[in-house]
Amino acid sequence: MLGRITKRTEAAAAIDEYVIPRSQVVAAHHEELAGVGRVHIDVLFSQHRPGHHVVVLTVGRRSAEPVVRVQSSCLYGETFGSLGCDCHDQLHESLARMRAAGSGILVYLDQEGRGAGLTVKALAYELAERLDFETFDAYSQLGFEHDLRAYGDAVRVLKLLEVGSCVLLTNNPAKVRALEDADITVRRQALWAQKGTPGQRARATRRAHGYLD
Repeated sequence: MLGRITKRTEAAAAIDEYVIPRSQVVAAHHEELAGVGRVHIDVLFSQHRPGHHVVVLTVGRRSAEPVVRVQSSCLYGETFGSLGCDCHDQLHESLARMRAAGSGILVYLDQEGRGAGLTVKALAYELAERLDFETFDAYSQLGFEHDLRAYGDAVRVLKLLEVGSCVLLTNNPAKVRALEDADITVRRQALWAQKGTPGQRARATRRAHGYLD
């Protein structure tokens, strides 16, 4: 069985798909996504957050400068469609840009609640609602840094995929620094996807905390 999987992996590499070495992967398969088409998905264990996982979704063929999005899990935005969050819009806008470019890599990190977890996130939302705080301030009131995410797993994935240069879709300077510190050349593109009043409010808050235009 393992031999057949290895042969399929080698065949994929021969047609210039993005391939992570099988020894690093828990499972790998193709999937059809609405509005995107056929993508390849790899699931890995996190090396920086024990017990967590990393999902890598690749679109199209290998290129010298793929479109890259590093996204952390967000139940409220991506699953529930929260209007106070832009994660759903950013995810789908990123996939659309990858499809248009013909080459893209989504690194999806299990870092709910800016790395603090779903319970802390829910408590922060409760406090923010009750005291009319921004969630950044609510995290501080609960005794947490407003952002505990780390991007070592994203760097690891890009190194495994032999990415030396990319178009990075982000407004977060920490993601840019993480890749550049690992000697990956970054050409950043802004990703303000959410529209309307909630989007404007979220954008103003993030700019106040150092996010980029």
